[in-house]
Amino acid sequence: MDFGKIIGRVVCTIKDPKLENIPLLIVQGCDHSGQPAGAQMIAADAIGVGAGEFVWYETSGEAPLAWEQRPPVDASIVGIVDNVRANAASAKEH
Repeated sequence: MDFGKIIGRVVCTIKDPKLENIPLLIVQGCDHSGQPAGAQMIAADAIGVGAGEFVWYETSGEAPLAWEQRPPVDASIVGIVDNVRANAASAKEH
């Protein structure tokens, strides 16, 4: 899982039927403090987030697992980040 910030929305008039009623959002990859770090991507919203939210997302083969119908997605927003506390000692170990 990775951190990101919602910076936009994608509107599609025609899409795969498994994507119906699934919002597609533009996510800016971020570090644990919310600062931009990484690429922007389109992610399917599994939980109902809003613009500017600090979120975590899943990519790759795990991304469709957020839904029962398994839509064809490479990235899924799976949580809203309220707070991040990093332990300095454990951060040095990783």
